[in-house]
Amino acid sequence: MTSGGWRRPVPASLPPLPVAAAITALVIANLWFTAWTIAELLQYPDPVDWRVLTAAAERISHGIDPYGFAFGDGSFRWSPVVAWIFVPLTVLGPLGWRLLHGAALLLLPDRRLALIVALSWPFWFDVAAGNIVTFVFVAAVLGLRGNRIGELATLALAMLAPRPLVLPLAAWLIWRRPRLRAPAAALVVAHALLLLPVGWAGQWGERLFSVLPQQLGIAFDVGPSRFVGAWWVPIGLVLAVVLMVRNRVGWACLAAAPYWLPYYLVMPLLELGRHGSGGADPYLRPVVVPGRTD
Repeated sequence: MTSGGWRRPVPASLPPLPVAAAITALVIANLWFTAWTIAELLQYPDPVDWRVLTAAAERISHGIDPYGFAFGDGSFRWSPVVAWIFVPLTVLGPLGWRLLHGAALLLLPDRRLALIVALSWPFWFDVAAGNIVTFVFVAAVLGLRGNRIGELATLALAMLAPRPLVLPLAAWLIWRRPRLRAPAAALVVAHALLLLPVGWAGQWGERLFSVLPQQLGIAFDVGPSRFVGAWWVPIGLVLAVVLMVRNRVGWACLAAAPYWLPYYLVMPLLELGRHGSGGADPYLRPVVVPGRTD
């Protein structure tokens, strides 16, 4: 205490200079690429992934192979059931679909996390492209916090739109939460039964196995495979397993992806959103048995 009775304020500690420099560089890069993406969004209002999804919906509704077309590097790669789901969704149009991305952030239980995502380049890239990574992320945050709808939505999205990015997330949920194993099996059976009347399952399988060689090293690949090529596949898978064991699910998702498209970079933010207000994952806390003090 000073003679006047006032406590001298303690200066806040600053991060080490290299860490501060890295954070500053990331913030500047995020702002730059976000501004560039928004400018592109305004200049080209027709999102390429939305075009792919709606084209697949139109083709399958007319009995035409939904996998027999491509727009540049874009082609339909998800379950044929998704093509039917998008038949009624086409009425939203590109603008409605993009606004739905913003509305999805309102479901996040942490407003600070919602703001971080809303200001991030991965989110705006997803909005510009018209993909579904934002919806996967929101479902994952809810699911990791124990929300049953979020858990089931995450597993359903991993099955309907399978990609290495989301498989560690689904695997972690099933591994760490045994109560989800029966619902997960039921979802698989239900999807298989839906494929019987929908058809095109063989074409879907062919498309899934042809994606990886086509995507490695593409212009929008911002990950390690851009520099080391296919070598990143085994490296990333091993790293993903290690991260899953250490319960770093968001980073495991990114590591498992053979190529990193810009909207994939939102997945590490799961590390910020997986905990509730108590700051710890309730599914990783030790079980307290009444009457025991050890």
